[in-house]
Amino acid sequence: IRPLKNHLLQAICAVEFAESLDRKCRFHINSGRIEMKGEPILNNLKGMFLHAYDRGHELICHDWLDRPDFLEVCRDIDIGLQVSFSETFNIVAADYISQGVPIVGCSEIPWASRFCWADPTESNQIADVLERTYNWPKINVALNQQNLTKYTNKTQKVWEKKFKG
Repeated sequence: IRPLKNHLLQAICAVEFAESLDRKCRFHINSGRIEMKGEPILNNLKGMFLHAYDRGHELICHDWLDRPDFLEVCRDIDIGLQVSFSETFNIVAADYISQGVPIVGCSEIPWASRFCWADPTESNQIADVLERTYNWPKINVALNQQNLTKYTNKTQKVWEKKFKG
């Protein structure tokens, strides 16, 4: 939990999107690591889902998991939300994509396809990209897997050149 991860707005959008489909939202977070004074964010998420619980929505809090256990959790998620204000790579989005789970991301994720981008300050845009991702999950995954492969191959070449030189 960190302030620039934009959890609360994404949770609101996820609940509204689930309700538009007459479904229940199960919003997963890692609550085992709270950084940069993120305690109020966790408290707000808990309060929001406490209020939404009577409509069937749940906040699912995970402790920090080993990679194999985390990937297992990823496989069970319908759409990975990673619409944050600041990123350098976003390993969580890459983990979702590696498991065939579509993502809603942002331009801050350097390898993410524009197909899945949403502005982290625009709830309507996040909702639109959630709908697009829900309707076209295979395209989302394919584009992002392709972009992620290109990005990692390019990065590998940069590092190889740096260490050989």
